[in-house]
Amino acid sequence: IGDVYKRGDAYIKSRYSEPEELKQQRLFFYRPIKVMDKSGVGTEVITKSLLDPMEQGIARDFADLPLVAAELRTALAGRFSMLGDFGRAQQHIDEAIRIRRETLGPDHPELAASLVVAGTIASGRGDASGAESSCVEALRIRRSALGADAAETIDVEKQLGDLALARGDAARAAEILGGAYRRAVARFGEDDTRFIGLRREYAAALADAGGAEEAEKLARSAMEAFTKVIGENGAGSVRAQVTLGYAIAQQGRFDEAERLLVDIVERTTRVYGAEDGDTLRARMVLLRVRARRDATAVAAEELAQLHPLLVARFGASNLDAAWVARELAARRPAGEGGDSAP
Repeated sequence: IGDVYKRGDAYIKSRYSEPEELKQQRLFFYRPIKVMDKSGVGTEVITKSLLDPMEQGIARDFADLPLVAAELRTALAGRFSMLGDFGRAQQHIDEAIRIRRETLGPDHPELAASLVVAGTIASGRGDASGAESSCVEALRIRRSALGADAAETIDVEKQLGDLALARGDAARAAEILGGAYRRAVARFGEDDTRFIGLRREYAAALADAGGAEEAEKLARSAMEAFTKVIGENGAGSVRAQVTLGYAIAQQGRFDEAERLLVDIVERTTRVYGAEDGDTLRARMVLLRVRARRDATAVAAEELAQLHPLLVARFGASNLDAAWVARELAARRPAGEGGDSAP
C-alpha cells in the first residue's frame, strides 16, 4: 500500500503543476486507497494478492540472506499491523529483531527500525508497556548512531509522545513532543512537510496540558500546511482541524468549536464514511465539547451507538471508548445492568 501511495503521488505530481488541481487529484487518488486500506474487502484483497505471496517467498527465497529476510519481515509486520492482523505482525517482527540482534549487534540503526515497528504493533494490541519499551530502546540506538536531531530520532520521540498522550499523560506528552518539534524546526525549518504531523500532535498535547492558546496557533498552522499539500479533506488536514476545534473549546469558545467540528464530521462522513477512524475521532471530540458545556446535551442513545464503533476501530482500552463507557455507566439508573457499558 505504501508503495502504491508513493508511486501514485509521484505520477500525480508529474502530471499536474497547478496547486489547486494537484490538491484535487491527490484527494481523488487517496480516497479509494484509504477506504480500501481500512475495509474488510480491501484487507482480504491486499492480504491474498500481496502479503501472502511475499510471506511465503521469504522462507523459500531468502533463507541464505538473513538480513534481506529481516528487512522484508519488518515491512510485512508493519503492513499486517496496519490491517489489524497483529498475530502475524508479531511473528514477523520478532523474527526480524532476532536476526538483526544476532547479525548486527545491539546498537545498529536497522535494529532500531524493527523496534519502532514492534512498538507500533504493541500499541495496536493494547500493550502500552511493551510499546514504550521498544521505542525507548530504538531511541537510544538512534540517538547514539544518528544524533539527537536526526529525522529518524525525532520520529521515535513522536511515537513516544503519542504513547504518553494515548495513556492520558498530556503533560509528559507535551514535554516529549515539544522537545522533538523544537529540534525538528531548528534542524529542518518550519516548512519541512515531514514534521507537520508532529506539530499537530504537539498541539493536541498542549491543549490538554494547560497550553490551549499556544495549541490553537500550532493546530491552525498545521491545518494550513496540510491543506496546502493535500487539501482540506486530506486525512492530515482533518486531524489538524479536529485538534484546532478541541483547542478552541479548551479556551471556552464552545460555539466556535462546535461549528468547526460539526462541519468536519459532515465532511469526513461524506468523504470517508461513518465508520472511518477520522470520522469517529471527530464525532468523539464533538461529543466531548458538548458534554463539557452541558452534560445533558449528549444523548445516551448517541453514546450507546458510538461506543461499539470506537471499540471495534480502536479497542476497548482506547481513551475515547473508555470515556463513552464511563458516561454510559453514569447515566444508567441505579441497580440496572452491570459494571460495563454495552
